[in-house]
Order: sequence, then C-alpha cells, then structure tokens
Amino acid sequence: MTTSDLVKEMCQKQGISIAALAKNLGQTRQNFYKKLQRDTLTLTELKQIAEVLDANFEQLFRMPDGTKFSLKSENKKRTVLPLVGSAFEPGGAKEAIEKLQDKELSEIAQAELYYFSAQAENCVKIVENYLSSEDIMLRLSADMLYTFANLTLGNAKEAQSSREDVYKCLKWVFQEGETNEKKASCVFAFYVISIFIHIPPEENIPPLEKYIPYLPIGQRLFASSLLAHETYLRMEYAKAQGIVQSAMLMSDGTYPISMIYLNCVAAMCQINQKAQEEARKSVSFA
Repeated sequence: MTTSDLVKEMCQKQGISIAALAKNLGQTRQNFYKKLQRDTLTLTELKQIAEVLDANFEQLFRMPDGTKFSLKSENKKRTVLPLVGSAFEPGGAKEAIEKLQDKELSEIAQAELYYFSAQAENCVKIVENYLSSEDIMLRLSADMLYTFANLTLGNAKEAQSSREDVYKCLKWVFQEGETNEKKASCVFAFYVISIFIHIPPEENIPPLEKYIPYLPIGQRLFASSLLAHETYLRMEYAKAQGIVQSAMLMSDGTYPISMIYLNCVAAMCQINQKAQEEARKSVSFA
C-alpha cells in the first residue's frame, strides 16, 4: 500500500475528505494532491496528518536478526486554556478539572482556576513550569496565564516577556507550516493578551476571525468575546452585541468562563446604549 492509499483510507475511516485534510494542514488542495500522487509527504507532514486524524504515528525499524525498534508519536489532543474550553455547570470547575485525564493539562486547568479565583501567585507557581514546554498548547496556555497573573501582581516585565514568547510561537507555527489548529491557537493566544491589555495587535498578525473556526467550541466562544470586546472598544456597540448573540447561539452547552465574558461585553454595550434593564439581565446571567 502506498502512502497515498494509506492516507486516503484513513480519511475515509475518519469521515474527512482529502480537501478538508489539506485545509487543516494549511496547504492548498492542489499542492497536497500533488504530494500524494508523487509520494513526497515528509515525516513532519505524516505526523501532522496523524494529529488531524486523531491517530498515533509510529515508525518501525526491523534489524536483520528480527529485533524491532519503534518511534511512536502519541497523539494527545491538547487545547489551550482547557478550563475555559470546558463545559460544566456553574460551581463545577473543580469537578471539570478532575475529569481531565491528562496530568499536565489538568495542572494548567488548575492554574486557570487559581487565576479566575484571584489567586494569582498560585497560578504563577504552576505555569512557570510550562513556559518553555515543547508542547505548544501547554506553552501558550502558560504564557497567557503568566501574563495576566503577573499583571495582577504588578510584574509588568514578566508579563511582557510572555507576550513576546507567544509572538515567537506564532511566527514558528506559520513558518513551519503547522496545522490550522495550532495556528489558530497561537493567533488566539496573541489576541487574548493584546486585547485584554489594550495593545493593538501588530499589522502582520493574521485576523482572529479567520482562525476561530479551527478552535474547539469553548475556546471559540471565548475568542468571540475577544472580538466583541475589540468591537466595543471601537464604540460599535450594536455590532459587538451582535457578535455576542451569534456566539451564544452556536454554543452546544454551558461554558461558564466564556459566557461570563460574553455577558459582560453585552452589559457594557447595553449600558452605553442606555439599555439599563437589559444590562442588568446580562450582568445577572454573568
């Protein structure tokens, strides 16, 4: 079986088209088809395909005496800010963290809970261990939380260094042609920091709205709150409210953290539009 046949068979099993796979890999359909036809996919691309298809990638070396040596690339479907992206009933954050089977992702989620519970120092103690992580999802999460926690603690220099690291990660994933999911996570992280500390993103940063579809639903809702917040800062209150309403409609469950931010943006818009009663309702929902 050729590599092309193998990729096609896996796509069929996972219910994804070759064109969709190419798009998730950040490649044009034509270019990806040529690589399949010529059997010129690189090792890096094969690992990326495995990640997109939620599969594990393994290489096997067989010695003359029959001894086998294998290189495995286990696919851990990690996301940035796992607690933000978790659906749970209000008050159930601790239970949501306990359900995370990935130990490192669970620690990041605990750091999120510390931050959102006004325990910035405890948040920093956890995430500083992941600031140089080789796993980009853990690293981006750590950078975002480290930025916010240090701003809360008055450590502006440390906060700025994390923002710079997110920018480095963003440049790397685009230069290396990583998957759209990774690109989306980097763009998301950069906008999270930039918008909340009121620093306009550099002109060469890809637009957040282009990559929102590649984020999981919980992070997508949070990203929508960023777009709404950014629109609010431009004093386009009706448009910002429209973004909030659209985000709420696409939700498939209760994502407390993202929904708090969405309702807060809605309330700010309603206050500026003199809709006091609606603003009170948004605040109560938050």
